[in-house]
Amino acid sequence: MAEDSNGRIWAISGENLFRFDDPNFTQLDISIAKLGHHLEDLAIDKSGAMWINGNGGGIARFQLQHGNITGFSTPHLSSNEVVFLRADSRGWVWFGEDHGVEVSDGRSSRRYTAGDGLVWATYSDARGDITSEHFPHGDATALAASREGEY
Repeated sequence: MAEDSNGRIWAISGENLFRFDDPNFTQLDISIAKLGHHLEDLAIDKSGAMWINGNGGGIARFQLQHGNITGFSTPHLSSNEVVFLRADSRGWVWFGEDHGVEVSDGRSSRRYTAGDGLVWATYSDARGDITSEHFPHGDATALAASREGEY
């Protein structure tokens, strides 16, 4: 779920996008973006654009106007295996892929890989379930660190 700058609440479920129009949810068709049947994450950047990733379907950036989708684009990433998508407090969007992390500030993008010192952290809980921790503090500003510092 995410809230846009106008206070609208957006949610994804399976292959659907919903906008909360108190007291109802309105379903919006995003099938044209071909993100697959398992939408994973939703984020809104500082420009008000909405980003959604599908499990193995890559990501799409949707332009919004007055609560409606007015267009979309599918940015080129190094992989369609996007494992997380988040916007930080600055409105920058972070994409975790199977080969690294990319960040977009709305003007340009930067990719971080193991060559930059990126370490992929996975954890195992008491039951043996393996999870990945990408945002331990709820903000992407502490997402990646290397010998040279934090990104």
